Amino acid sequence: RGFASFVDFTLHGALWRYLVVAWRYAAFFLYPYLALIAAFLLAQELVQRLALAAGAHGFAAALFGAATGAVIVHRLVWKSHLGHLLDDWIFASELVRGMDKELSRRLGQAAGRAAAAPDGEELLIVGHSLGAVLAADLIDKALQRSPTRSFTLLALGSSILKIALHARATSLRQTLAAINSSGRVTWIEYQSLTDVMNFYRSDPVAVLGLPGPPVSARQVRFSRMLAPAYYARIKRNFFRLHCQFISGNDRRAPFDYLMTLCGPFTAAALAAEAEGPMPWIGEDGALTASAGPAIATRAAEPAAQANRTSP
Repeated sequence: RGFASFVDFTLHGALWRYLVVAWRYAAFFLYPYLALIAAFLLAQELVQRLALAAGAHGFAAALFGAATGAVIVHRLVWKSHLGHLLDDWIFASELVRGMDKELSRRLGQAAGRAAAAPDGEELLIVGHSLGAVLAADLIDKALQRSPTRSFTLLALGSSILKIALHARATSLRQTLAAINSSGRVTWIEYQSLTDVMNFYRSDPVAVLGLPGPPVSARQVRFSRMLAPAYYARIKRNFFRLHCQFISGNDRRAPFDYLMTLCGPFTAAALAAEAEGPMPWIGEDGALTASAGPAIATRAAEPAAQANRTSP
């Protein structure tokens, strides 16, 4: 099924579009398949040579080598992250053609709760990686349930283009067009060069030719967020780096996931400030004088939102 997904995304043009929009994402797409093929070929060649050296017949040696290669590939799939990556692409292939019924039902329930929230509260819907696709679907459902509610879509290390660049992902592109042209959704993306699993320096609205305003895209440097020794330890661990978008910081930095969710500033205000919350919070944790305009902006909003304080 994993290799069927590879054929699906390749034949429907996604691979070629990845190469144009973010070539490193194309490398991420190819990696699990090339790794498994290489593992099979190397194991098959080595075992076949050993079998021939031991006096086995040529056909038997080739058959034994192929069988051994298949066993090794099977073990790699189940005992390494390669299996997880194949699952990811299988799920992505399914998402292209529409939400699973149970998943759609759950997103509908969440959308109902979001639409029923008081209008004065900031409603921040966070989607990390492939979760950004689900977040967009949730917001679209919520907009249909409420004629006035506004939302902020915070896409972190987003995989929206992973699905949307597939030729048959018509439903997702329609969803994105609807939420971006609604006038009630603020779409913010945080991206990182060191994360191969996101589309660095890309605006999904521009790439897809969607109606509405451009996405507010911000670049994140993980090296500024983490202690140098710790960053040096994980910088080649692509899965761990990808999850740093939704992990705590060691150091003050322009992007801080927990500050965005729990701090006194809106996600839009933080995205608009080049240094994020840093100018507004002193080394002692107190609000600085320059935080006044940002706090005043929130204070002018309904009390339910303005009363929220930093933890």
